[in-house]
Amino acid sequence: MERTKIIQVRVTPEQHSRIKNKAASKGYASVSSFVLHCVLERDLVFEQHFDEMYKAIVRKSQNAQLSSDLKSSSV
Repeated sequence: MERTKIIQVRVTPEQHSRIKNKAASKGYASVSSFVLHCVLERDLVFEQHFDEMYKAIVRKSQNAQLSSDLKSSSV
């Protein structure tokens, strides 16, 4: 997809240096590609982990309810 939009963010010289150094140390060709990865890919990973945690919580809750129901019916 063609990139036609621009987002600008003002940072201090120190912040710029830190971002630029971090991008270079992680092997990114540009600050832009590093920032895009941080903003878009990390959110996706977080969402995937959140969904997995939510599903695990729901399963545990359902299992606990089932266990409780079984105990109640055997009494």
